[in-house]
Amino acid sequence: MNTKPVRLLFDDSISQLRLKNLHSQLSRYGLYPGEAETDTGPKIALFIQESGFSLIDPDLDKRAMVFIDFASGSANHRRRFGGGKSQTLAKSAGLDQKRGLTVVDATAGLAGDSFVMACLGANVLMLERNPVLALMIDEALCSASRKTGDEELGSIVDRMQLMHVDSIDWLKQQKDESLDIVYLDPMFPERKKTAAVKKEMQLLQSLLENTSIDVSLSAFEESELLGQARRASRFRTVVKRPRHAPPLAGEKPGYSLEGKSTRYDIYPKRTIS
Repeated sequence: MNTKPVRLLFDDSISQLRLKNLHSQLSRYGLYPGEAETDTGPKIALFIQESGFSLIDPDLDKRAMVFIDFASGSANHRRRFGGGKSQTLAKSAGLDQKRGLTVVDATAGLAGDSFVMACLGANVLMLERNPVLALMIDEALCSASRKTGDEELGSIVDRMQLMHVDSIDWLKQQKDESLDIVYLDPMFPERKKTAAVKKEMQLLQSLLENTSIDVSLSAFEESELLGQARRASRFRTVVKRPRHAPPLAGEKPGYSLEGKSTRYDIYPKRTIS
């Protein structure tokens, strides 16, 4: 993949060892430190701390940052109190019916749903073409695997695998009906910015809109992604959508499961047994 610049900000307390390892981490995902931004350039930066990476925008509230942490915060809370197999996500992917299914999350993003599915016993392969997000997922997996005294967390992240690839290209290489479940959660742009849009989501949208590091899909890519996912899946393809959004690529699902703000469109092939 093409090498892309990314603006870096460093925490004052970062160690020399961390700085030494940074170059190899960035180069693994085709990234390199960018020049200081111009007055009209994007403010988005990758904030580097000893404990991990965060996306920040100095123009937004300093508390607004995007980070991935599987060991604490909302991810850990959902692992412990999220409702287990009764969750709509679990039912949509068939994880309430069978443990040990393999799920390909072809639009991993911040990997929140991937983590939940791994918590429910799935083996999850995460595909992410955005190099910054892939780097952050990789760092979060490594950080979680180093946690001692939490065997359950260790077994969960062991079931999570990351590939920094274009999901359409990867799916095209897979045989027909060779993947248990394919899960899609493509970026759905907000029609307008409102107070209801969290600062964290504004920040993520700014990353996608104002830099060359894009994860949003064109209409053609949406159709191609869904088509390849349905061809390669053995049991079903699941598409996560905002509740009132149209179906992905205009393709009507077999059925849907709805939550308060989210809808899961299911394109089934055969019963999970």
